[in-house]
Amino acid sequence: MFNTYYINYNKVFEIRMIIDNTLKTTRNTEDIKHNKIEQENKQELSGIIKIPKFSISTGTDRIERIKNSETLKMIETFEIKNTKSTLLAEIIEKAREFKADDSINCEIGSLIKLNDIRLDLINKDELKMAQLIKNDFLEGIKIAETDEYDLSKLSKSILKDYSYKLKGTLFLSNQESEKEFRIKILLLFENEFENDYSIEDLLLGKVTLIGIYKGEVETKNLMSTLDYFMESGYSSNNMIKSSQKENGKEENENKKIIFIDTLAIIQNIILTEYKIEGEEKRNEKENAGLFKKFLSRIKKFFKK
Repeated sequence: MFNTYYINYNKVFEIRMIIDNTLKTTRNTEDIKHNKIEQENKQELSGIIKIPKFSISTGTDRIERIKNSETLKMIETFEIKNTKSTLLAEIIEKAREFKADDSINCEIGSLIKLNDIRLDLINKDELKMAQLIKNDFLEGIKIAETDEYDLSKLSKSILKDYSYKLKGTLFLSNQESEKEFRIKILLLFENEFENDYSIEDLLLGKVTLIGIYKGEVETKNLMSTLDYFMESGYSSNNMIKSSQKENGKEENENKKIIFIDTLAIIQNIILTEYKIEGEEKRNEKENAGLFKKFLSRIKKFFKK
């Protein structure tokens, strides 16, 4: 059981169709009851054999059993709803659990799952500016040198490939060393996350990540158009860049990290067993009740 924070539905759907391009829409269950009726006919055959001075009575019993049976069949049809989560569940079943030690032998392109990890947001400062642009903060503002260029439209075009950048840590089995991994979630001008979640919800507690292992890459390969503007000093607000340098946050571009192409981020849900068993028993009682009603109606019909 799980709840979905984020899902790249297009990727998940395409992979699911490659695995199996059929989708279940209905499910039928049959409940067959047999009622046996036995009739017993007993016939006695007797006779007297007369022999001089003796009289012998003989007899045989003939028992005939006639068996009649009636079969009642009840078919229940269930409509199956295919949702994002049901498609994702089938992808999760195919994913292998990934640990830090696996990065040595893991093949690039492997479908992996990282359980119980913590994520940190790297680009918090740039994200604040991106959120302002996203919410039309620069709407109607023109560039001073010319009235032809709308600053809001120009900024939005720069943000087309901008992403949330998140990192996490994988500990090696000896617990003495660790490996960093990173993921990206594209910043959209509509809701990027499922079930009314936000980026802040991904940073609370542990989550499970499903994605495709891309191997080790240099951090400079993960830069967006906005990052290049920031590096080149073309940003209209250089406070972010200068604050990064002061705080030592500007990282080495040649640093190598594990990159994972993200399919989904989920929260595992644990259901207690007694609740599941109780639900099954309740369903059994409901089905039995429906069958009894059905049976009584059939009997009334035949009596009429």
